[in-house]
Amino acid sequence: MKKTEAELETMFEYLDMIGPPIGSKWRHHRGGRYVVVGLGLNSTTCEPEIVYTNEENHFRWVRTLKEWSEVVTNEHGEEVPRFSPRDD
Repeated sequence: MKKTEAELETMFEYLDMIGPPIGSKWRHHRGGRYVVVGLGLNSTTCEPEIVYTNEENHFRWVRTLKEWSEVVTNEHGEEVPRFSPRDD
């Protein structure tokens, strides 16, 4: 369903409030280090997405906000956040 410009503006404002800040640093539950470089909406579904880059090889990745925020089971069987904020 096509969104109006006003609806899209509202969705982007909401994404800016709930998404991780651009430039924020995160650690993946498997140890990778990432930086958020953008927030957006999927062009087909309008689902919120996070664009992030690996600090080591600078590959860019995209995940839905839902996936980004999920709790996952790690290799030790513990439930942990998929991404955790870093202080460094």
